[in-house]
Amino acid sequence: MLKLRCVRCGHKVREAEYVSSCPQSGGLLITRASDQLRKGRGSGVWIWGSGLFTSFMTPKITLGEGNTPLIKSVKIGKSTGLTLYFKDETKNPSGSFIDRGSATLATALKYFKVRSVVVPSTGDLSISVSTYLRRARISSKAYVPSSVTLSKAYKTLLVSDKVKFVDSYEEALAKALRVELRLNEEALKSIKEKYDVLKLPLTPERVKMAYMPEGGEVIPNNVGTAPGCMVRSGETLIISLPGVPRELESMWESYVEPKLRQLGVRRVFAERSFIVSGVPESSAAKIVKEILRKYDNTYIKTHPKGHEISAPLLEVYVQVFSDDLSTAEETADEVLEELKKGLESVGGVITRSEVR
Repeated sequence: MLKLRCVRCGHKVREAEYVSSCPQSGGLLITRASDQLRKGRGSGVWIWGSGLFTSFMTPKITLGEGNTPLIKSVKIGKSTGLTLYFKDETKNPSGSFIDRGSATLATALKYFKVRSVVVPSTGDLSISVSTYLRRARISSKAYVPSSVTLSKAYKTLLVSDKVKFVDSYEEALAKALRVELRLNEEALKSIKEKYDVLKLPLTPERVKMAYMPEGGEVIPNNVGTAPGCMVRSGETLIISLPGVPRELESMWESYVEPKLRQLGVRRVFAERSFIVSGVPESSAAKIVKEILRKYDNTYIKTHPKGHEISAPLLEVYVQVFSDDLSTAEETADEVLEELKKGLESVGGVITRSEVR
């Protein structure tokens, strides 16, 4: 079964617990799959229901998604010398691969008695999610761009309870938060300076990039033109960034991540490392995996230094996080000893060990 685990502190969330962030540190929750994935009864995505976070939830919301056909490639496969098949996901109920996720999402929302959902989307996501929410009898409200294709607009109107056509995600955000969309002078100044360098006029379309929800904070864009936006709603912090990958990455690393670290729980860590010879990395992996299952808030990395077969040599690095240094140090020492014993049991020889 998939488990939810916090990337900041390692806390594992109970399956029946409805949270959007870690209840202990407020960190981001990610899924971690179990080692054993068993094929079960049902069809489509539900064949693998035992490995899903929604496995115990009822009722299962489904429209017969999955089991889409494989179509053998004639030209591309032949030209590349491969036996190539294409999976035709347009045969899903809403015509999209997203239906698999929408089925499990609607199942979880129904289980947790959610009554309404807001879906911002460029088309396919709102169509798929709203389709499944309608089956689950959950109200949906979709925000889609005014520039969306006519066919996607029509489908969204058919399956969503309410649809709002907007010019930007910032406008969608403002409407969802029920605040005014206002011209942000700081954002406008930044945009104007960049177009002045290019000797280009500040057209209405470019000015539109400076509009943000009331109370929004500008996130500088050092790579592109459009700034990002950070806005608070109660205890929730909402971050909106441009979709261009290099712009998004730059803004995240230079501004958003440091900001989140300031707001988060401050934690300390202890480090250990040692060198072991005689154990290939592939053999050490099983031992590391077992120890990681036992200890939360622990990171272990093996760095190969020799030849995997003829002269295996590994540098093993351990990092343990905690709220206080003494606990981190104590746990790091325990992990270190278990690692050494495990590696020595398969023929490893410890040649160097150090506390960092």
